[in-house]
Amino acid sequence: MDGSHLRPNQIGAISAVQAHFSLHTEPALLAMPTGSGKTAVLMALAFVLRAGPVLVVTPSVIVREQIAEGFRSLDILKRTGVLPLDCPPPRVHEVTGWLATEEAWRELEGFDVVIASPPSISPRPGQVAPPPEKLFDLVLVDEAHHEQAPTWKALLDSFGETRRVLCSATPFRNDRQRLGARIVYHYPLKRAQEDGIFGRINFVPINPGAGEDADVLIALKAAELLAEDRDQGLDHRLMVRTSVKSRASALAKIYADHTSLKLQEIHSGLQPSTIRRRIEALKKGELDGVICVDMMGEGFDFPNLKIAAIHAPHKSLPITLQFIGRFARTGHSGQPLGDARFIAEENRIRHDEFQLYSSDPEEPDWREIIANLNDRRVAHEVENQALFDSFRPTRRPSDRTRAARELSLGALEPFHHAKVYQLPDGAGFDLEAMPKGMDVLYSEVSDDRQAAVIVWDEVETPRWLTVPVLDNVRHHLLVVYFVQEQRLLFVCSTQKEEDTYEAIVEAFAPDGAYELPAPQLRRVLTGWTDPEIYNIGMRNRQAAIGQESYRILTGSAAQHAISERDGQRFTRGHAFGASVEPDSKKTLGISSNYAKIWSLRYAGLNSFLKWCRALASKLSDPAADSLPTPLDALDGGTVVTSFPDPQERMLLMADWPAELYHLSRAERRLHLTAPGVVGGLTLHPTELEVRVRQDESTVGALRFDLAYREHILQCRLELTPRPQHVVLPGQAVELRVAQRLGEEKGISPFLDSHAPQFWYDDLSSVTRNVHYRALDFEPQVPGEIFKMVDWAAAAVDITAEITCEKAGYVSIHDHLRRELDGKHQVVFFDHDTGEAADFITLDLIEDDRLPVRVNFYHCKGSKEDKAGSRVGDMYEVLGQAVKCLRYRDRNLLRRHLAEREKKYGAGAPGKSRFVTGDLTTVGSILSTPGPLLLPITVWVVQPGLDRAKAEHESDPKMGRLIDNVLYFTQDHGSSLRIMCS
Repeated sequence: MDGSHLRPNQIGAISAVQAHFSLHTEPALLAMPTGSGKTAVLMALAFVLRAGPVLVVTPSVIVREQIAEGFRSLDILKRTGVLPLDCPPPRVHEVTGWLATEEAWRELEGFDVVIASPPSISPRPGQVAPPPEKLFDLVLVDEAHHEQAPTWKALLDSFGETRRVLCSATPFRNDRQRLGARIVYHYPLKRAQEDGIFGRINFVPINPGAGEDADVLIALKAAELLAEDRDQGLDHRLMVRTSVKSRASALAKIYADHTSLKLQEIHSGLQPSTIRRRIEALKKGELDGVICVDMMGEGFDFPNLKIAAIHAPHKSLPITLQFIGRFARTGHSGQPLGDARFIAEENRIRHDEFQLYSSDPEEPDWREIIANLNDRRVAHEVENQALFDSFRPTRRPSDRTRAARELSLGALEPFHHAKVYQLPDGAGFDLEAMPKGMDVLYSEVSDDRQAAVIVWDEVETPRWLTVPVLDNVRHHLLVVYFVQEQRLLFVCSTQKEEDTYEAIVEAFAPDGAYELPAPQLRRVLTGWTDPEIYNIGMRNRQAAIGQESYRILTGSAAQHAISERDGQRFTRGHAFGASVEPDSKKTLGISSNYAKIWSLRYAGLNSFLKWCRALASKLSDPAADSLPTPLDALDGGTVVTSFPDPQERMLLMADWPAELYHLSRAERRLHLTAPGVVGGLTLHPTELEVRVRQDESTVGALRFDLAYREHILQCRLELTPRPQHVVLPGQAVELRVAQRLGEEKGISPFLDSHAPQFWYDDLSSVTRNVHYRALDFEPQVPGEIFKMVDWAAAAVDITAEITCEKAGYVSIHDHLRRELDGKHQVVFFDHDTGEAADFITLDLIEDDRLPVRVNFYHCKGSKEDKAGSRVGDMYEVLGQAVKCLRYRDRNLLRRHLAEREKKYGAGAPGKSRFVTGDLTTVGSILSTPGPLLLPITVWVVQPGLDRAKAEHESDPKMGRLIDNVLYFTQDHGSSLRIMCS
């Protein structure tokens, strides 16, 4: 190309800017590689846009002088035919000092073109005054990737009403901040290579051996290569690059001692006149090269620089690309220029996925690397621009939050974390919703992308302060993204309280949205290569009644530490690990029980939405269910469309999830209203007993009650049209949930979020629509677990559990009270909803290892006058026996007894649940040193069970049921006894 006319890319850039300003007022950004004629484009725009006074902002003194000379001569515009040869030059002025006053700015009014670097004109108190309004008609910015740096930003913001054109080879920043302008034209670096603007780039590695000095080796190789080029008639020069001035002086000595090259230093500590003289000497060939400290890389036009001796590599990708671009230029026609060569010590510095300073033959060549890096990053910025353009504001910050006015989508980098919900088919999505209880400062929505971004603040008085004179203010980010094709809702919130998620889903999503079930969440772990699982949470499948409700394994390959027994006892909880790809590790974590997925990265909004879309594709792919994952040793459950047939599997019990038992009343409380209950009752959820209704359950729905004493709320777990817990209509009892954000809501959403676990007689279980397999163990029912009682001799009416109206007989409770009273240090009677057991006994014994002995008694009356082998007599009482195992925790047991006694005394002053002992004795016994988890003897008291008939019963249900419960108790370090006939 002979330079007699503008190149097509230059014409395209000029036309794009013209088109942009015909429709928009925001700044235009040109993405053009180094050496592709940016300076000519900027100069031409001053004429094509018919601008009045023009301000040109450049990054350095060297470039400022080059552009000033270009405007004074107009040589490049006349040579390319943009201007006639007789066109008079503009009046040009270079700003060399600081414009400290408005008058100093006004003195520029007589010039057509003013050229300055940011420190001279960027407003800052006491040094540079703000420019007068409308002083310039056009602002041209060279090397615009500096734009978000404080001095550049302050400068450009002060020209907010002026047309602005930004130009850069790398229109992105390493700190990921946006450049604040619309990319109107992108000339790909790969295309510039194809058009011959960039030549070949070769890397010459230096690998010093023991005792060798890398700097000396680089210097010797630089002299050798320069001599080779000149022997071939190539008019090349050398640049020696370092990062600090002190190193420049040391390198000057190394080159002087070991080579015959004529070099001089160039850095910001020298006078501009000295720098000009040395650059002129370089161009004339009086110097072989220069030693630079972060100078001459940006905007400096001298294609003869073809050899770079890199003693300190750049760590910034934009600067690296700018630097390499200087050397890859082919120059004007007629100049004998060869390939660019870079000399450096091999190192581990990487930019994105490529190791630039490496001679690895498997790496792509540098031309490909540089083009891929640059073009991909620019394409990413264009994608961001398209994304941000699709958003529209729905709320702007008020005066009370002036700082929030600086918020923009480009400034947000959400942590890649989301809770995932399935939305029902055909339902809408409220894109402009404002969740209740949120004081929203800023919000934008995208109708095209079905995404919403909200920033809100949370104000609270510090816990250590009794007077509300100071506030803690926490700002939160919310990104809500609806992937229409898979009907999945991704909620990314920095406030991760369950109440917050519920408020968000209630506001944005239609009725029927539900958390993604654990088996479906498993799909994101499929297809991993060389998986490394660093952290695994295993949820005890008996968590609702067990004590080790959660176990965590850690290590570089923790999945290999899962034993066969773990696979039986535990289900998948959370997991975090990485898929080891050829060039990187892709991290991912899941929380099966909370439908959460995360990756350890903060990145821009576009990156987050792409991440969600990729997850949505895997989450909705049923083919993934047949693929392996690193966690398949643990049961993750199976999504079911029907429950087990009630004719084959009987419901044994239901209970709240384990975590509810560890939450205080302040964290979770319910309000019960019913006829005759003045003002209602405030309850903790676990004060409500979850009672299964086997007789009303079907393959499509499980019936259960929430009971508090005589107050019963009838509920149902349904599978269609979606898994949900519903309250049956027409009931006098009502339960409402007090929320953190200040309102009350119905119990159904609470049940959906804290789904009870339903257990069958084979110890398989169901939570929502996920079925967990039965426990696999060898059944064994030793005869010593039975204690046969002559109930007739004891005058016990075996059908009367609590009170007996049969003359001359007593109830089961009365008999047991009589048997226990005085024989234990503590006897606690508690037949009421939420009980741990009907009777609890505590004793301190002489056993150094297990000094506390605990017995729990669960009583049930027989359905008939005569004992037999009726499974119906055993189901409920065995279910109670299983549920009480959580109270092996001595702290939980002590708290439970204290709360039950206090509640009983409040309702019946002067009365106590203690048959023997008191709370002081309980405290003394349970404070005795020893293990936290106590072995419990669990007694099932059922006079309706005839042991002999049960052993000879042809129906195996009774034996299997007792087997399962026995295994359960033994697995918790406890024992089961059955008091029968």
